[in-house]
Amino acid sequence: RSLILTLLLSAKKKLHDCLLSIALQKIRSKNRLIFITAGLIILLSNFYAYPAPQPDYCWPVEIQGTISGNFGESRFTHFHAGLDITTNQTTGYKLYAIANGYVYRLKASAGGYGKALYLKLDDGRIVVYGHCKKFIAPVEQYLNKSQHKMGSYEIDLYLDKNMFRFNRGDVIAFSGKSGDVAPHLHIELRDKNDEPINILSHGLTLPYGDKTTPTIKHLAVKPVGINSWVDENLQQLIYYPRQISKSNYVIDEPIKVWGQIGLKLNSADTDNTKRFHLAVYTISLKINQRKIFNVAFDKFNYSYDYYNNFLAYDRELKYMVSNKIKGDYLRLFVLPETNLALYKSSKNNNGYLFCGDTDFTQKTNYLNPGYHAVAIEVKDQAGNTATLHLTLDVEPPKILRNQFVVSQRETSKKVKLIPQINIYDSFFSLLINANPQPQHLPVVEIKGNGDSLSPKYTIIRSPNQYEYVFEPLRDISKLKKLYVYYDEKNRKTQIMDLPFNINYIPPSGGKILSEDRMMSIKIDRNNRAVLPAFIQSMEKNKNIVFSPNLHKLSGVYRINPMGFELSKSALLKYHISKSKKLSGLPALFEWIDNKWRLLPRLKTESSYSIAAKIDHFAAYAVFTDGTAPVIKFQSPQKNYAFLQKNDTIVCKVRDEGVGIAYKSVKMSLNGKNIPAEYRLDTNSLFYKLNNSLPQGKNLINVSASDRLGNKISKQIWFVIQ
Repeated sequence: RSLILTLLLSAKKKLHDCLLSIALQKIRSKNRLIFITAGLIILLSNFYAYPAPQPDYCWPVEIQGTISGNFGESRFTHFHAGLDITTNQTTGYKLYAIANGYVYRLKASAGGYGKALYLKLDDGRIVVYGHCKKFIAPVEQYLNKSQHKMGSYEIDLYLDKNMFRFNRGDVIAFSGKSGDVAPHLHIELRDKNDEPINILSHGLTLPYGDKTTPTIKHLAVKPVGINSWVDENLQQLIYYPRQISKSNYVIDEPIKVWGQIGLKLNSADTDNTKRFHLAVYTISLKINQRKIFNVAFDKFNYSYDYYNNFLAYDRELKYMVSNKIKGDYLRLFVLPETNLALYKSSKNNNGYLFCGDTDFTQKTNYLNPGYHAVAIEVKDQAGNTATLHLTLDVEPPKILRNQFVVSQRETSKKVKLIPQINIYDSFFSLLINANPQPQHLPVVEIKGNGDSLSPKYTIIRSPNQYEYVFEPLRDISKLKKLYVYYDEKNRKTQIMDLPFNINYIPPSGGKILSEDRMMSIKIDRNNRAVLPAFIQSMEKNKNIVFSPNLHKLSGVYRINPMGFELSKSALLKYHISKSKKLSGLPALFEWIDNKWRLLPRLKTESSYSIAAKIDHFAAYAVFTDGTAPVIKFQSPQKNYAFLQKNDTIVCKVRDEGVGIAYKSVKMSLNGKNIPAEYRLDTNSLFYKLNNSLPQGKNLINVSASDRLGNKISKQIWFVIQ
């Protein structure tokens, strides 16, 4: 390839020089020759200088529709891989082949993409049409025949390239709502390796154009590590930008920072009517006019990226905060031990800013003390750009300059100390409120088994309040007691002796138990250091609602810091007391976004334990469900009812506990499995009888199970006249 390129470039240069010479010789004779020659020179000068233009795909639906979902959006468990085009709450619109190709794959399912057609284009790419109502007649007939042959509605077929070919603009299917969704088309473009790419940046253009700049809503500034500060705080702060023009936003006051920090941006895009939910395409971070970090929603892979969306977005700020600041905050830095494709353009820069501290002078993105101009540029696919301007003021936090001042008044009262432990992601502090003010600054130590841990530094917050900041740089499991004392007449006088219980899991991994020793979490190596803490007995929280259809087996265990993202999955396990009588099969649930969500159950060594994989911290509880789903026939409603050929068998199949496992829902006719369609939105099972059915009595059997495996089967006879 390199040899061919060298020869082509050499030929280009020689031809360029030759044409230029001819043009100069003929410049006084023929203007037309000059025009042609100049055109050829321009054409050849651009040879190999620019990439080939993207394909011009046609709009896939017969109506414009509206955009309700975009490539790279963060859904609850994954990145959204395509474009969602709503269809006015209506089904049956024509769907077009966006380019020449053939039907490569057909898939039908009650969930996921529902009825989906996969078109392999002549350029090698694959385009997916999801949630279809039906395909055009020959394709639909082939699908139905295959389903009957297999005796299952759930089917996944790969087709020969010569079976169904289509040209650009041909009708291939009709829009629907299959897969338990509102009526819309999910269209997804994949590369030759069957990995999703952004269809709007690879050949499809919006039919109505886009001239609206993105909106910048919030900026989160996160201090990372023990001596990192944002506006005199050790915790993350949220800022509200002010819009000063169509495309420019500012944060008026400089943000004071010190140590290692990371920025997160909450932004969105729409059109000028505010009806279309469009997408942010790239976000770039510039410091002092130098681009240091870039995020591009251009492509990702299914093997790693697809289910790791919250390694890019902040889960806590999406689900676990007040509506006032809630949103899709995208990290403008890369979490350790992660490798997402949208950060590939910044592979040599992790995006963290290292501010002022001389320990970081050799780090990339080190910022000297002083003022630094920051610009965060947000672009959509059409190139519309919004920019957030702010200033970082790199200086040590002023609060660290506070000195302990000895009280001038004497007191005969005993000093009362009220301790409070504050746990951050990877360090902790002891906050002591003193009343009245002691004559000496208290000294704090954590001891046990001959080992001890002293604070890294002390913050004098007020004459009566002191905060001691600790970093667990080693195993602290052996440390048992917290001691507080002060020097009184050169004698150490102990004034507090408290049990110490902080859990530290270093990057090498570890395990912790809840206080009642019933719940445990085991974190593998190659994660970030973290101080997880179990908080039990959250039942008093009015926001947590328990399902009346499930039986609560455990209390609620909240693991702080809420929303903390793990680079590698952790094992959550609950140990069931053998004295408890189970009213059904147990399952672990997660409380997030104001609802309980079932976690996929793992096999365990004992029937008295239940386990699940988690990739973040939330609140968890164990419920049991011993009730099987309910099956109710609607047509026919009773045994030996008379039906006609081409009538439809209909029955309700629902579960009020953990929910139906939709792939388990089966229907058989006279002992033979048939491809009945289960619709999740109505919890109904449908099958249209065909003309080949014999007269007389026939037996329908329906079986189903819930997501824990509770099973049910029910049958009914009917008569064909």
